[in-house]
Amino acid sequence: MIKDNPRITARLRAKSLLLLNMLYKPSELSEEVGLAKETIIRYADKFGLPSTKDNSGHIWVNGKAFRIWASEISEELKVKELTRTENDFHCVRCGFVTVTSFERHPVNNPIGKTERHSANCPKCNNKMSKFARAKND
Repeated sequence: MIKDNPRITARLRAKSLLLLNMLYKPSELSEEVGLAKETIIRYADKFGLPSTKDNSGHIWVNGKAFRIWASEISEELKVKELTRTENDFHCVRCGFVTVTSFERHPVNNPIGKTERHSANCPKCNNKMSKFARAKND
């Protein structure tokens, strides 16, 4: 399953700080940052990771360029997270974010009134759920 966004974790960003300003093969980079070699190649092909190919077709990634790319992508994803509304649903199966109508189910909670909102993903039909404070309609 290929997601619409690269997965840039805090651990990946921390490990990328140790990369040198030199060219790495995807296999070397995978050992340094803890990603699969295929993932690095996919990031170069699909998500704009700066890379070069030599005459024999081998891919090379500059360590400093990887670090900058990872921090820029993670900032873009943070902005995406901040722009979500309370009606947004995130599908954990396909990664699709959608604003959709949902069913409300009251939840017995001693602290406060809570609801479970459920809907189906329009992309993969997976059942999506989230919890929210109950609204007084």
